[in-house]
Amino acid sequence: VNGLAKLSSCTTSTRLIYDKWVVFDDNVFVSGLTSNSKDPKRFQVPPFTLTAGHTYQIQLGVTNDPANNFASVIGQIFVAFGEVVATISGGVSRQNPIDRETILDGSSSLDLSFAPNAVDQAGVLTYEWTCIELSATTFGVDCSGLINDVTAPTITIAAENGVFVIGDSYEFGLRVSSVFGTARQSSTTTTLKVSGRNT
Repeated sequence: VNGLAKLSSCTTSTRLIYDKWVVFDDNVFVSGLTSNSKDPKRFQVPPFTLTAGHTYQIQLGVTNDPANNFASVIGQIFVAFGEVVATISGGVSRQNPIDRETILDGSSSLDLSFAPNAVDQAGVLTYEWTCIELSATTFGVDCSGLINDVTAPTITIAAENGVFVIGDSYEFGLRVSSVFGTARQSSTTTTLKVSGRNT
């Protein structure tokens, strides 16, 4: 946020002093939140300092020298929510032998309203896994029963599960939803092709 003050044409003052920026979160004073800009006319904070979904009032105070008159101006900022990004590690397709367990990891999914680290992302997303068969004879059949916990960030499917067929393919879908905001979600899929046993 940039602020700019001008001297009145009728003043005898020759200099403006930019005092400080003051921040309110939904009209409640926020202590300890200061600009890290070296330019006193600019309010700047690091990414993720402000909270998504909140409205901030940013006030700049200015005095003139030598009259020492004070004036201030307030700007308002609404911090929008970021995108939700669903990710399954390993890409959009993979091949796995039938005698090896299958692990699908969606824990790298993010709500970009929050810093991309494990602490800030904890508890932000919910997960929902699905599975459908892609073989010619059973195309579209629901195979979600293979998944031990459809709400877990990472799922493990046992080897030799009695459903996977060598040479067939299966599409696993992941939908992640943020617990913050309304209807903020993202989906992605990965295709698994089942190969023969390891030799």
